[in-house]
Amino acid sequence: MNNPRRKTIDKIIASLDDIKSEVTGVGEEEQEYRDNAPENMMYSEKYERAEEVAQILEEISDEIYEIVIRLEEVKEAT
Repeated sequence: MNNPRRKTIDKIIASLDDIKSEVTGVGEEEQEYRDNAPENMMYSEKYERAEEVAQILEEISDEIYEIVIRLEEVKEAT
């Protein structure tokens, strides 16, 4: 792999790192919302949905991390 393509991959990795941070932040906000919900909401659909959304966002963040790792591997392999 030549230097221009490595630089392009580095830019992609940087962009993905930014996106991962944003996704993680939104997930943490959703988790905080759920954690601070009043007791009378703990069995509501909104509470359950907030929990589900926080979990999905965490999974997405993990998947983005895996993509970054694979891109690093590709960059180093050549």
